[in-house]
Amino acid sequence: TRCAEDERLLEEVARLPGAVTARPLALALFDVRPRMHAMANTALGAGTENIAHYPFLSVQFVALQNIHAMRDSLTRLHVNLAEMWVAR
Repeated sequence: TRCAEDERLLEEVARLPGAVTARPLALALFDVRPRMHAMANTALGAGTENIAHYPFLSVQFVALQNIHAMRDSLTRLHVNLAEMWVAR
């Protein structure tokens, strides 16, 4: 569903670095799913944001096949970095 608050928030974020200009900077949103999965979810009533409501935003699909494996890998990386930091 469309969310005016989200639209306003992202537009303000896009304007922060370029506050001197009236034009928002371009933002990129990285969707880690394959595009096909997002389109299938759209057919079920979910999917992605309507990019027409965010003219300053581009969506890039990363196409990770297994987001759960990625999440586990990121968790292990975080734990290892934290342990290295404490060991210093």
